[in-house]
Amino acid sequence: MGDAKVFKTRLLSRDAVARVVKSEMVVEGSELSVQFKSQVSEVKVVPAGESASVVHMTVEYERVDGALLPPEEEARIGQGYLGLIKKVEEYLVAHPHRVRLKLPAIMHRLLRRSGQRNPC
Repeated sequence: MGDAKVFKTRLLSRDAVARVVKSEMVVEGSELSVQFKSQVSEVKVVPAGESASVVHMTVEYERVDGALLPPEEEARIGQGYLGLIKKVEEYLVAHPHRVRLKLPAIMHRLLRRSGQRNPC
């Protein structure tokens, strides 16, 4: 996974009450299919006081060869997802009226948009 590569994501689930969005990177037919069988991410937004939230993100992957990624590669991918979360935060700060009612939908839309530009 290099800089500014294109990839697609597929929404697996969205829970507005729990504020959780789960999506899967579509690797079939892409250059990522050489390395990954699958990559699933889950984003959960937890209220942390007035006008504050904490984002928990989990990424699970399965490589074609069954091996684990080297730590430096995992760190690079983690930094890419951190960049994605920062983009979501920038959007929410710029559009505060959308935060309260539409957070899961906003997260999904931004994940989809960002899913077309690889942040890793």
